[in-house]
Amino acid sequence: MSLSRRFLLRNFYVLYRLDQWVGRRFTPAGKLVITALCVAGLFGIDVHQTLAYQVFTLAAALLAFGFLSIPFFRGRFSAARELPRSVTAGEPFRYVVRLTNHTSRPQRGLCVRECLRAEALSSEAFACTEETPAERRRNVFDRFVGYPRWAWLMRRQRGADAPLQSVPEIPPGGTVRVQMSLTALRRGYVRLLGMSVQRTDPLGLVNAFAPVGAAASLLALPRRYSLPRLHLPGRPELQSSGADHARARGLTEEFVALREYRPGDPLRHLHWPSWARLGQPVVKEFQGEQHHRHAVLLDTRMRYRVSERFEEAVSVAASLVCADATQARLMDLVLAGTQILRFTAGPGAAPVERLLEVLACVEASGHEAFGERREIIAAHLSAAGAAVLVLLDWDAPRRNLVEHLRRAGISLLVLVVMDTPASLQAGPMRDQPERLRSLQSGRIAEGLASLSERPPEASPAGAGGSR
Repeated sequence: MSLSRRFLLRNFYVLYRLDQWVGRRFTPAGKLVITALCVAGLFGIDVHQTLAYQVFTLAAALLAFGFLSIPFFRGRFSAARELPRSVTAGEPFRYVVRLTNHTSRPQRGLCVRECLRAEALSSEAFACTEETPAERRRNVFDRFVGYPRWAWLMRRQRGADAPLQSVPEIPPGGTVRVQMSLTALRRGYVRLLGMSVQRTDPLGLVNAFAPVGAAASLLALPRRYSLPRLHLPGRPELQSSGADHARARGLTEEFVALREYRPGDPLRHLHWPSWARLGQPVVKEFQGEQHHRHAVLLDTRMRYRVSERFEEAVSVAASLVCADATQARLMDLVLAGTQILRFTAGPGAAPVERLLEVLACVEASGHEAFGERREIIAAHLSAAGAAVLVLLDWDAPRRNLVEHLRRAGISLLVLVVMDTPASLQAGPMRDQPERLRSLQSGRIAEGLASLSERPPEASPAGAGGSR
């Protein structure tokens, strides 16, 4: 990155902090007085030619009165939040804050706000951000300078929008419940540094603050879309751990038949009433449960660390792992990037919410080709027999991966998330083009709705066609 760009980014942060300070310290009326102060100061330099200096003097006196009232606000408060375990990115939610007054005086006319701070954005982080479709429509000057993108990144890094909330009167030593609202701007952990209780001066121009130390964190899960019922063949799997899981939870275990005792049978499986009636040992026979197993592969290979296209792909993967979550089936989530990671949820394994927590924290990795990692991916997906691939592009390395997986006998549904609508060359999916779908960023819901049409059954060991 050039030296001039680094200089601009440093100045962007200074302007950002100044804007944040002005926005918090002054009310809308106070900002109007500041504007009048600046304009009057510009035109009232020569006091002999204009009377604008009188407006300047009046505005300065009003602001001085507001600042002089700040030390008189000596509130001491403590706060306790009632936060949910997790929220969904982009959806506002409400929660309760119990605010306690630790002074001997009643506190009136208060407002409270969450403290969310974004650290300075490095030049490397700015360079590793992909232009959004909205940014490409901006004018040449904004795209060259980059401030709109920088401001968007700072807002995203802050994690959430927390509006100001009024507080009812708090008696001395009393506690009130305040309904707060917050909207997570991105998935992942949102760090709440504390809270700020503020009161406006008698003229309604300047705010005085009392900090409240109440740090907390909140996990924002990826946004999910409604999905039609997908018809994937899957592969039944004997899940013997389901019974052990049921016993660990204190549930009763049913058996399917009685048979004669064989050496080595566990004593706890003995059926005592039958033994007493027949005069020989009889044991209970159990049958392992079978569950269909599906897999979702999320492509994390991307050059940019921050990308709307990648966020849409994560949302698609989250929607897939949540589809039919009430049914007894196993779901594998495979993250394919510089490392290949697999997580499993379902009967006898972790709940589906764990997969959402993984997707909430996943990040884009390097853009190297899959290479030898294709064998690892095939080994992870072969346990399911059917998989949905959520890809970020349809280039040669990804087509080679699809061809390799099909030759391994895995039935695939391939979803490619793209910025602009484009027709995809079927390549390795030429014998099943209906199983290759393109999803446009910003119109994901419409694209997923088109999956309702049931594709014809695939021969799992199909050759996959040529590229």
